[in-house]
Amino acid sequence: ESEALVEGLSLKTAEEICSAYTAEVCGSITCREAENGVIITSHGSSAHASTPTAGLNSNTLLIGALARLPIAECDGFWRIKKLAELIPHGDTSGKALGINCSDELSGEITVNFGVFSCDLTGMKGNLDIRTPVCADTMPLAKMIYSAFERAGISCNTDHILPSHHVDENSEFVKTLLGIYEDYTGNPGKPIAIGGLTYVHEIPGGVAFGITMPGHDTCIHGANEHISEEELFVGAKIFTRAIIDLCK
Repeated sequence: ESEALVEGLSLKTAEEICSAYTAEVCGSITCREAENGVIITSHGSSAHASTPTAGLNSNTLLIGALARLPIAECDGFWRIKKLAELIPHGDTSGKALGINCSDELSGEITVNFGVFSCDLTGMKGNLDIRTPVCADTMPLAKMIYSAFERAGISCNTDHILPSHHVDENSEFVKTLLGIYEDYTGNPGKPIAIGGLTYVHEIPGGVAFGITMPGHDTCIHGANEHISEEELFVGAKIFTRAIIDLCK
């Protein structure tokens, strides 16, 4: 959930605007009276930052609603409207920012505005971007910085890492996939993910885990778990991998 206290606004006006807004987008917003105005709460659902389409972003939902309020015209608060244009609710691939890109190897870029705060002195947020391999050839940081600068919003883009890719036909990868096939009976095929793994800065390294297809582990969420069966099969796979790779 994301929440905003808006002073000088009537409950009736807030409800009318938010109701019209949510009729156009995916999400739910509730309003309640506060001592000096209205508290507006947007309701979303959590997902891993690398898979924003699996969830619903309450931040962008709330920002979109705030941008429609009469206060959006006030001094300083016009930046909320600009922010809603740069990161509109539902845009998880950076189309509005002009950075949308994808490739067959690693899929589409993902953009998640996961952290946001705003008060009378200003606003601050964190844009989490996971890039495909093709983005390594783009001046991505400059493009993001320029988009925000044109909107009158300062932006720090120092933390954009290049993608990590290993040839699936390398002996190292083929050995791991062969072992996986031997112990599970499933066809071994590498996948590209948006997560920042423990091998990102190890040349030639790959993340090799034991989560089996069709099993939801609730990764990074409530009740994250793994089955005993997967643990035991994983132990066999890892042991065999160590033997075959180190022989």
